[in-house]
Amino acid sequence: KSRAKSREKSDDDDEPKRQRAPSEDEGRKEEKKPEKDEKESDEEEKNEKRKDDSEERKPERQEDGQEEEREHSEKRAKLSPEEEKRRKEDEMRRREEELQRRREEKRRREDEERSKMEADRRAERQKERQAEQDKRKDEERHKREDKQDDDKEPDEETKTEAMLSVLKVIQKMSSKAAPETFESLKKELDEVLHTELPKTGDQQPVLKAEADRVVEFAKRYVAEVSENQ
Repeated sequence: KSRAKSREKSDDDDEPKRQRAPSEDEGRKEEKKPEKDEKESDEEEKNEKRKDDSEERKPERQEDGQEEEREHSEKRAKLSPEEEKRRKEDEMRRREEELQRRREEKRRREDEERSKMEADRRAERQKERQAEQDKRKDEERHKREDKQDDDKEPDEETKTEAMLSVLKVIQKMSSKAAPETFESLKKELDEVLHTELPKTGDQQPVLKAEADRVVEFAKRYVAEVSENQ
C-alpha cells in the first residue's frame, strides 16, 4: 500500500510539470521569432549604413571635382611660356576651325537657296517659252485656215457679185475722173480690188489688168486737163 501511494503521489507531482512543459512546435516558433527579428534588424542596419555611406561619398565626389579643377588650374599656371603659347595657339586654331565650319555651312545653305532660285527661274522661262510656242502655233494654224478659206473656189453667185462690184468702180473711174475727183475714185478702186477681186476666181487677172489700164488712162487725162487749166 505504501508503494502504491508513493506512485500515486509521484504521478500527481508530475502532472503540473507536464502541463507546464511547452510542445515542440511552440518551441520551434519561439526559436524562429527571435531569428526573424534579428534578420529585420540586420537589414535596417545595412540600409542605414548604405545611406550613411552615400551621404558621406557625395561631398567626397564634390570635393574630388573641385580638386580636379584646382589641379587643372594649377597645371595651367605651372605651364612654361612655350607651353602656354602652344595652348593659346591650339585654342585659336580650334576657334578658327569652328568659324570655318560655320562659314562653310552658311555657304552651303546659300548655294542651296541659289540653286533653288535658279531652278525656279528656269522653270518660269520654260513655261514662258512654251506659252510663246503655243501662241505661234495657234497663229500659224489660223493663218493656214484663213489661207484655205481664201483658196476655196467661190460659188458662181459670189463671183458674179464681186465681178460686178469691181466693174462698177472701174466704170466710175473711166467716166468721172477729173483733177478734183481722181484721188477719191482711186481710193475707192483700191478698196474694191482688195475686198472683192479675190472673190472673182479665174477672172482676177482680167479685172486687174482692166483696172490698171483705166487708172493709167485717167491719170493722163487728169494731167492734160490740169495743163490746159
